[in-house]
Amino acid sequence: MPVTIHIVRHAQGPHNVLHEALTMRDPFLTAEGLQQCARVKQTFPFTIDAILSSPQRRAIQTGLICFGQFVAGGLRIDLHADLQETGNIPCNVGVDIPTLEKEFGAVINTDNLEDNWYRTGAGLSSDPAHLRARARQARNYIREYALSMLQSVEGQPGHQPDIHIAVVTHSIFIPFLTGDFSGGLNYFRNAEWRSYTFSDLEGTDKNAVLMETDQSLQRRGATRPSLNQNVAGQTSISNHILNEELPCSKSKF
Repeated sequence: MPVTIHIVRHAQGPHNVLHEALTMRDPFLTAEGLQQCARVKQTFPFTIDAILSSPQRRAIQTGLICFGQFVAGGLRIDLHADLQETGNIPCNVGVDIPTLEKEFGAVINTDNLEDNWYRTGAGLSSDPAHLRARARQARNYIREYALSMLQSVEGQPGHQPDIHIAVVTHSIFIPFLTGDFSGGLNYFRNAEWRSYTFSDLEGTDKNAVLMETDQSLQRRGATRPSLNQNVAGQTSISNHILNEELPCSKSKF
């Protein structure tokens, strides 16, 4: 039974268009961001079976609106700190669990969050080595999650032939998660989504490598990146974050 992971960058936040919004703590989406989500909801062609998300507000809102019909059908948005954006400038620092539960209610699941998830751990680090390790941990968690879903539905009458999981996260973290750095800092647009499968779903690959599907590449008119493109893109992103010139300060990101 195929498992497809749809990786989604959050829709537009104020920090994506206004430099002064960098100082806003964990902002919500802009009006344009809400419209971007509505367009995804209207055009997304798959039935989603699970939603995993960064615990930051813009990511939660993106998952809630883009996949609203599935949330209305009973899905909750599972929050995981490994999916948060990198760095400790205010726009990239989340809020505590009680605040999230007050704002979003029962549609979110915070069971996997530590109390101080937004203050501690690799999420606040801009070290590329830490990002690679966090991304590997996130991929392994997503793969385990997918396998548990497979085990729960196999053999049941009327179960879906395929499983589709949405993962909502952030622009700098996404290349580390996918292993594709070829787009550099312009890798994903706001509210853009791409589809991936695990090279080894059964779990013998400790890196839990993801590969973009042929259908996803064709949909966006792209080809698989060369090794040189990937190396150049990774160098560009690594230099950028180590210099703390975060892309949320520039409107094109």
